[in-house]
Amino acid sequence: MDLVDRCILEITPNIETNGCGPKGYGWLVPDNFGTVSFTQAANIHDAQYSWIIRIREDGGEFLLLHNKRLFESLENGKDYSDKIFRKNMMLTNKLRSRNQITRLMRIPIIDLYYRAVVMFGEPMKDFV
Repeated sequence: MDLVDRCILEITPNIETNGCGPKGYGWLVPDNFGTVSFTQAANIHDAQYSWIIRIREDGGEFLLLHNKRLFESLENGKDYSDKIFRKNMMLTNKLRSRNQITRLMRIPIIDLYYRAVVMFGEPMKDFV
């Protein structure tokens, strides 16, 4: 099973993504918890924030031509992106956890990361 909106990484420069946490402060927000890495989910989230800015600034025509459904979802702002971030972390946790106990232990971390982006995350021009 693939992560939701993973295709956005194919059209977003790597410089736009940096895993979990804000650029320069990622060491405060770990990507890995045991055998599970949330880097891919965070990179999708970063790419979505980047495209939200592009949509605001120049209409995001390339994204519209490449993936109309994703364009329409991101056109509404960060709420969609934040929800997909949580969904992708939950999916990653389910697929990569070795057992149910470790999977359940990661859910509070996932919820914390989700609440952090809802409260503090904001697509900004100087994102990267």
